[in-house]
Parts: sequence; C-alpha cells; structure tokens
Amino acid sequence: MQEIYAEVTYRGSALTKVNSQDILSEPILKFFRDRNFAFISTINKDGSPQVTPTWIDIDEEHGLVIINTAIGRLKQKNVSRDPRVSISMIDGRDNPYSMVTIKGKVVEQSRSGANEHIDKLARKYLNTDKYPAHSPTVTRMILKIKPEKILYLPPRYTEYLKKD
Repeated sequence: MQEIYAEVTYRGSALTKVNSQDILSEPILKFFRDRNFAFISTINKDGSPQVTPTWIDIDEEHGLVIINTAIGRLKQKNVSRDPRVSISMIDGRDNPYSMVTIKGKVVEQSRSGANEHIDKLARKYLNTDKYPAHSPTVTRMILKIKPEKILYLPPRYTEYLKKD
C-alpha cells in the first residue's frame, strides 16, 4: 500500500494524495463501507457551489462512486449541465479527523435499479429493508462518478478522542 500514497502538505497538515485508480484501497473503502454521510458539491447555473449531504455507495467492480438521487433535484439538474463534482467524507465512527475528498465527473445517470439501490442504502443508513420515502411521484436516479483526484487524511488526534 505504501507506494500508492504521496504526502502533500497543506497549511501544516499532511494530506495523502491517492491515485484515482486506488479508490479501492482499504483505507478509502472503509469510508464507503461504514455508515458515513458524504457531502457532494455540484455547480449551480450561476457558477456558485451547491453542497448536499447524502448517502453514498461504491461500485467496487468498476471503481465508481454511486449517489442515489431523484430526477429534478438540484444536484441532478446541476450534473446534467456540468458533470464535475467534489465529494467529502469524514470517518464518523472512529475518527472524525480522518477524511477523504474525491473530485471527479458524473459519467452516467441511470434509472435502472435505482429504486432497489435506495432500498440497499436504507438498509445501510436506516437499518430498514425499504426506503421509507418511496413515492410514485418521484423517479429515482443513480449518479455514477468516476474519481479523478483523491485526497486522504489518515486518522490523527487519536490521543484526544474519548472512547465510550
């Protein structure tokens, strides 16, 4: 694993730059496997950023980040116009000072399997088999994001974190 990481110093903090193809490395996969919320940033029509907290998934076979949304939501409209996104996650379970940031592009939007996928995310995030907000008036959409740049901040400040 050592060879895939290169340290980057940013304002006194040591970030670790990870090659985009290494999104499947164990430290990065941990963010997706745990119940961490992600914050996805898209670009509004006027060029300003739009940030949304969201559930997140990964397609390990293809190395793509997966976001489930609905047709007509602002993030879906934004990525239809400009596919560039940035995603940020912290390790909410073990060390909130550990984080990963992913910059990439939405390479596909698909309705196929989107309802089943939101149920899968509901199992992960809500511990229920069915997404409770299913609606016949909402069409679910899967956004598939190809990572282009990944920054990873390993766990730190562990001596200050209290374990309950």
